[in-house]
Amino acid sequence: MLGLNFLPILAGSLVVGAAAVGGYAVLTTSGPFAQSDEAPAAAQSPAAATPAPGPNEKTLTVNRVAGSPPSAVGKGSTVDGQGADARFVEPTGVVIDGAGTIYVADNGANLIRAISAAGFVSTLAGSGVSGLRDGAATTAQFFAPNGLALEADGSLPVADSGNHRIRRISRDGQVTTVAGSGPSGLGRGGFADGPSTTARFNLPKGVAVTGSGDILVSDTDNARIRRISKDGAVTTVAGTGEFGKADGGASVATFSNVSGIALGPDGSLFIADQPNNSIRRIDPLGTVTTVAQGFRFPSAVAVNKSGEIFVSDTGNNQVVLLSPKGVVIAKVGGTQGAADGAGPQAQFFNPAGVAIGPAGTAFVADSTNAILRSVEVSP
Repeated sequence: MLGLNFLPILAGSLVVGAAAVGGYAVLTTSGPFAQSDEAPAAAQSPAAATPAPGPNEKTLTVNRVAGSPPSAVGKGSTVDGQGADARFVEPTGVVIDGAGTIYVADNGANLIRAISAAGFVSTLAGSGVSGLRDGAATTAQFFAPNGLALEADGSLPVADSGNHRIRRISRDGQVTTVAGSGPSGLGRGGFADGPSTTARFNLPKGVAVTGSGDILVSDTDNARIRRISKDGAVTTVAGTGEFGKADGGASVATFSNVSGIALGPDGSLFIADQPNNSIRRIDPLGTVTTVAQGFRFPSAVAVNKSGEIFVSDTGNNQVVLLSPKGVVIAKVGGTQGAADGAGPQAQFFNPAGVAIGPAGTAFVADSTNAILRSVEVSP
């Protein structure tokens, strides 16, 4: 079954919920990151949209880490076990700790899973029943969890999308609500800044933790980026709440269904702006710019120590590596399927969350394939 992750399901050339925009429009200025006020690029065929190889082009190679594709779309299951013997329902969010443990939000199963450095998959939190319950990890309930992040003490903030809340899994296995209120379910989120117990989100999908310990949230259906301070106060970082695509100051910039977010090495926040088919950036001064555009419903971003940006280009069934200025320097995948390999030999089926491990390898939740993949960069 499908949860509340709003991923397009590819069937041949059909993409549900994604604009038919191919290729990448690379945006350049004299500043440190690309930016533009132009509208998204016009639709192109995949062949016409393929960027010319650049001097810094690299090779991306995909391998399976855990899970096995189900017999049919929506037929995944929940099985703990080693590598390919494990099963997921619909993995979305991913984060990795310094020891190499990978944490996965299994959106369709309402669970948070863990993959050890040795490849064993276990259930970390959630009963498997959709609901809203804090407490011990084994009895706590989530409703279509999406993004994950990692705090300094090893706790995991969770964007609990269907509950319109940000939850936390502590190191000792306790689940608590960090912020958010109101009823659960589609169309019931609402919007309010303020104390954690009265603030409201609307289908939040992404989380990131700042160096000072604040939690940043992509508040998807409110078209805003929000902040939860360490004392629990919720404020708006950027976005007016109107759906659109305007760059500029945080108080006037507009987004459309923001999804995965990631912090860069300079403190900038990168955002997968899905219906706008763009990657956006909020710099440390609060200015919003467009880094690159022309994707198809991108779900998530991750930024490595060099400032290079990995993008889960969901509707194109591929992962793209951008330079810090938004230039495409590598991509892998591009057709629907589950094959491992390098470049166009590899296949994805609605890749979602992406995170970077300690050694620089990217890990991708290949959501409709119900598997976790690694993406190695060479040379």
